[in-house]
Amino acid sequence: MNVTGLFAGIGGIEHGLHSCGMRTTHLCEILEEAQIVLKHKIPSALLTEDIRNIQFIDEKDVITA
Repeated sequence: MNVTGLFAGIGGIEHGLHSCGMRTTHLCEILEEAQIVLKHKIPSALLTEDIRNIQFIDEKDVITA
């Protein structure tokens, strides 16, 4: 199952879902400090800095916010 995390913070929810076998493919977080953590924890996910820059969210199984 694919996950998109909006307002992800440091990715706690997404990390937990990953440990259950889900795959986080897209994250959105505006705080630079949190982005550093996200890039380290989930380097394969696309990271968008500002929710206003997301044009669309393709088919996902789970969206967190």
